[in-house]
Amino acid sequence: MPRFPVAPQDYAIHTGRSWRIRNLSLSGAFIEDREPLESGKTVYLELHLGQERIPCQGIVRRSVPREGMGVQFENIGPETKDRLERYLNTLEKSAAHATAAAQVAPSLPEEEVAEEAETSPSQALAARLHNLGAELRALEEDIKAGQVDVRVLQEFRESVDQIRVTAWVVQQWTELQAQKGDAYSVLPLLTKERIRRAAQLTETLNLDIDASEVTFETEGIEKLHRAVEGLYYRLARLFKT
Repeated sequence: MPRFPVAPQDYAIHTGRSWRIRNLSLSGAFIEDREPLESGKTVYLELHLGQERIPCQGIVRRSVPREGMGVQFENIGPETKDRLERYLNTLEKSAAHATAAAQVAPSLPEEEVAEEAETSPSQALAARLHNLGAELRALEEDIKAGQVDVRVLQEFRESVDQIRVTAWVVQQWTELQAQKGDAYSVLPLLTKERIRRAAQLTETLNLDIDASEVTFETEGIEKLHRAVEGLYYRLARLFKT
């Protein structure tokens, strides 16, 4: 059963926290989680796919420490299955459209390519972003094959995720502008991603400090301390309102 990479802003919730979905099919998904559940464990998920909120249950079939877990869906009802199928159909169509556009574009004369770019910038951009995503995934596989330290690989993945989300926001901005929509409506997605990255980075730094990999002598630690103090003060004000 084919698996598709989901949109960068989509995610899954389990154990009260949100996690990225690396890929998705009708039978399961790979959920990125630095502390995945053990194989054989039952997991309850809420998939946030576009405007859909899909609760489902699954079993962990593959668990990769500091990377994530492959979950096989079970007891999927007809309604949930239909909603998943509709979402996967949109992913398949988008991938096919982007691939077709990428294949056709290089064979066009320069004048036609320029004209196409002027008449449908969102389609041209979608094709280039699709190619970028494929290249990043291929690069990730090459890095894994090179037996790179898991911490370096994780850092690479997090950086790639940031690129993917930002690229997706750029694409949405372009499409909304072309449709005379409110392009500024995508900006909250950047804020959401920034918060997710900050929380993830804070957790990693906590582990580094506990492991004595970060000390008082570490370069930039004082600046970090001041920044965290300022952030804590402002967050405290938010939670008091």
